[in-house]
Amino acid sequence: GIAIGTLLNRYGFNTVFGPVADIAYSESGYTSGDSFGSDPEEVRGMVRNAVHGELDQGLHVCVQYFPGYGDITSSPSGTRPVSLRTAEEIEKNEYPIYKDAINGGAEFIMVSQIAYKPITVDVPACLSSEVVTDMLRNDLEYDGIIMTDYMNTNSLIQHYKHADAAVMAIE
Repeated sequence: GIAIGTLLNRYGFNTVFGPVADIAYSESGYTSGDSFGSDPEEVRGMVRNAVHGELDQGLHVCVQYFPGYGDITSSPSGTRPVSLRTAEEIEKNEYPIYKDAINGGAEFIMVSQIAYKPITVDVPACLSSEVVTDMLRNDLEYDGIIMTDYMNTNSLIQHYKHADAAVMAIE
Protein backbone atom coordinates (compact mmCIF):
# COMPACT_ATOMS: atom_id res chain seq x y z
CA GLY A 1 0.00 0.00 0.00
CA ILE A 2 2.81 2.42 0.83
CA ALA A 3 4.65 1.59 -2.42
CA ILE A 4 1.49 1.97 -4.52
CA GLY A 5 0.58 5.19 -2.73
CA THR A 6 4.05 6.64 -3.21
CA LEU A 7 4.00 5.86 -6.92
CA LEU A 8 0.49 7.26 -7.45
CA ASN A 9 1.37 10.41 -5.52
CA ARG A 10 4.40 10.91 -7.74
CA TYR A 11 2.06 11.07 -10.75
CA GLY A 12 -0.50 13.28 -9.03
CA PHE A 13 -3.22 10.71 -8.45
CA ASN A 14 -5.24 10.93 -5.25
CA THR A 15 -7.49 7.86 -5.62
CA VAL A 16 -6.65 4.18 -6.01
CA PHE A 17 -9.01 1.49 -7.30
CA GLY A 18 -7.63 -1.31 -5.19
CA PRO A 19 -6.84 -3.39 -3.41
CA VAL A 20 -8.70 -6.30 -4.94
CA ALA A 21 -10.25 -8.08 -1.96
CA ASP A 22 -11.25 -11.20 -3.88
CA ILE A 23 -10.34 -14.62 -2.54
CA ALA A 24 -8.83 -16.77 -5.32
CA TYR A 25 -11.08 -19.82 -5.11
CA SER A 26 -9.54 -21.08 -8.37
CA GLU A 27 -6.17 -20.58 -10.03
CA SER A 28 -8.00 -19.87 -13.29
CA GLY A 29 -10.35 -17.32 -11.70
CA TYR A 30 -11.03 -13.98 -13.36
CA THR A 31 -9.29 -12.01 -10.59
CA SER A 32 -6.89 -14.71 -9.34
CA GLY A 33 -3.89 -12.86 -10.75
CA ASP A 34 -4.86 -9.74 -8.78
CA SER A 35 -5.85 -11.56 -5.59
CA PHE A 36 -3.71 -11.88 -2.49
CA GLY A 37 -4.42 -15.62 -2.45
CA SER A 38 -6.82 -18.42 -1.62
CA ASP A 39 -6.67 -18.22 2.19
CA PRO A 40 -9.41 -15.85 3.44
CA GLU A 41 -7.38 -14.84 6.50
CA GLU A 42 -4.28 -14.11 4.44
CA VAL A 43 -6.34 -12.03 1.99
CA ARG A 44 -7.92 -10.23 4.93
CA GLY A 45 -4.54 -9.25 6.38
CA MET A 46 -3.11 -8.18 3.04
CA VAL A 47 -6.15 -6.07 2.16
CA ARG A 48 -6.11 -4.49 5.61
CA ASN A 49 -2.41 -3.61 5.22
CA ALA A 50 -2.83 -2.35 1.65
CA VAL A 51 -5.71 -0.07 2.68
CA HIS A 52 -3.71 1.21 5.64
CA GLY A 53 -0.62 1.89 3.51
CA GLU A 54 -2.57 3.64 0.76
CA LEU A 55 -4.43 5.80 3.27
CA ASP A 56 -1.11 6.67 4.94
CA GLN A 57 -0.01 8.04 1.59
CA GLY A 58 -3.06 10.31 1.45
CA LEU A 59 -5.01 8.33 -1.14
CA HIS A 60 -8.74 7.78 -1.32
CA VAL A 61 -9.14 4.00 -1.39
CA CYS A 62 -11.70 1.94 -3.35
CA VAL A 63 -11.75 -1.73 -2.31
CA GLN A 64 -13.05 -4.00 -5.04
CA TYR A 65 -15.10 -6.18 -6.04
CA PHE A 66 -17.76 -6.83 -3.40
CA PRO A 67 -18.68 -9.62 -2.75
CA GLY A 68 -15.98 -10.94 -5.09
CA TYR A 69 -15.14 -12.52 -8.44
CA GLY A 70 -13.12 -15.22 -6.67
CA ASP A 71 -14.98 -18.23 -8.06
CA ILE A 72 -15.66 -16.74 -11.51
CA THR A 73 -13.56 -17.84 -14.48
CA SER A 74 -15.14 -15.72 -17.22
CA SER A 75 -14.80 -12.01 -17.86
CA PRO A 76 -17.90 -9.82 -17.52
CA SER A 77 -17.02 -8.37 -20.92
CA GLY A 78 -18.62 -11.52 -22.36
CA THR A 79 -21.60 -13.21 -20.76
CA ARG A 80 -22.83 -12.51 -17.26
CA PRO A 81 -20.73 -14.20 -14.59
CA VAL A 82 -22.80 -16.37 -12.27
CA SER A 83 -21.81 -17.64 -8.83
CA LEU A 84 -23.46 -20.31 -6.75
CA ARG A 85 -21.99 -18.99 -3.50
CA THR A 86 -24.56 -18.45 -0.78
CA ALA A 87 -25.05 -15.50 1.54
CA GLU A 88 -23.74 -17.66 4.38
CA GLU A 89 -20.51 -18.44 2.51
CA ILE A 90 -20.00 -14.77 1.70
CA GLU A 91 -20.69 -13.77 5.31
CA LYS A 92 -18.11 -16.29 6.52
CA ASN A 93 -15.34 -15.53 4.01
CA GLU A 94 -15.77 -12.07 2.49
CA TYR A 95 -17.48 -10.09 5.27
CA PRO A 96 -14.42 -10.06 7.57
CA ILE A 97 -12.24 -8.72 4.74
CA TYR A 98 -14.65 -5.91 3.95
CA LYS A 99 -15.39 -5.17 7.61
CA ASP A 100 -11.66 -4.61 8.19
CA ALA A 101 -11.40 -2.41 5.08
CA ILE A 102 -14.42 -0.36 6.18
CA ASN A 103 -13.17 -0.01 9.75
CA GLY A 104 -9.73 0.85 8.33
CA GLY A 105 -11.10 3.85 6.45
CA ALA A 106 -11.79 2.70 2.88
CA GLU A 107 -13.92 5.44 1.33
CA PHE A 108 -15.27 3.53 -1.67
CA ILE A 109 -16.38 -0.02 -2.33
CA MET A 110 -16.86 -1.28 -5.86
CA VAL A 111 -19.58 -3.90 -6.33
CA SER A 112 -19.17 -6.68 -8.90
CA GLN A 113 -21.34 -7.65 -11.86
CA ILE A 114 -21.79 -11.21 -10.70
CA ALA A 115 -25.24 -12.70 -10.39
CA TYR A 116 -25.31 -14.77 -7.20
CA LYS A 117 -27.99 -17.36 -7.96
CA PRO A 118 -28.92 -18.06 -4.31
CA ILE A 119 -29.10 -14.32 -3.51
CA THR A 120 -29.86 -12.25 -6.62
CA VAL A 121 -31.08 -14.96 -9.02
CA ASP A 122 -30.11 -13.36 -12.37
CA VAL A 123 -29.55 -9.75 -11.31
CA PRO A 124 -25.91 -8.57 -11.17
CA ALA A 125 -24.72 -7.69 -7.66
CA CYS A 126 -24.13 -4.04 -8.60
CA LEU A 127 -27.84 -3.70 -9.49
CA SER A 128 -29.17 -5.76 -6.58
CA SER A 129 -30.67 -4.30 -3.42
CA GLU A 130 -30.00 -7.66 -1.73
CA VAL A 131 -26.27 -7.12 -2.20
CA VAL A 132 -25.91 -3.34 -2.07
CA THR A 133 -28.50 -2.46 0.57
CA ASP A 134 -28.99 -5.64 2.60
CA MET A 135 -25.43 -6.94 2.65
CA LEU A 136 -23.18 -3.91 2.23
CA ARG A 137 -25.23 -1.15 3.85
CA ASN A 138 -27.13 -3.11 6.51
CA ASP A 139 -25.02 -6.17 7.39
CA LEU A 140 -21.62 -4.48 7.07
CA GLU A 141 -22.93 -1.06 8.19
CA TYR A 142 -21.10 0.66 5.34
CA ASP A 143 -22.16 4.28 4.84
CA GLY A 144 -19.48 5.36 2.35
CA ILE A 145 -19.50 5.61 -1.41
CA ILE A 146 -20.56 2.54 -3.38
CA MET A 147 -19.50 2.21 -7.01
CA THR A 148 -20.56 -0.22 -9.70
CA ASP A 149 -18.09 -2.10 -11.79
CA TYR A 150 -18.11 -1.18 -15.51
CA MET A 151 -21.63 -0.47 -16.73
CA ASN A 152 -20.88 -0.99 -20.44
CA THR A 153 -19.90 -4.66 -20.50
CA ASN A 154 -21.82 -7.28 -22.44
CA SER A 155 -22.90 -8.90 -19.18
CA LEU A 156 -25.06 -5.81 -18.56
CA ILE A 157 -25.92 -4.33 -21.96
CA GLN A 158 -27.18 -7.68 -23.28
CA HIS A 159 -29.85 -7.63 -20.55
CA TYR A 160 -30.49 -3.98 -19.65
CA LYS A 161 -30.78 -0.65 -21.38
CA HIS A 162 -28.12 1.77 -20.10
CA ALA A 163 -30.74 4.04 -18.51
CA ASP A 164 -32.51 1.13 -16.79
CA ALA A 165 -29.23 -0.24 -15.40
CA ALA A 166 -28.26 3.22 -14.12
CA VAL A 167 -31.61 3.59 -12.32
CA MET A 168 -31.31 0.09 -10.83
CA ALA A 169 -27.81 0.86 -9.56
CA ILE A 170 -28.99 4.06 -7.89
CA GLU A 171 -32.04 2.38 -6.38
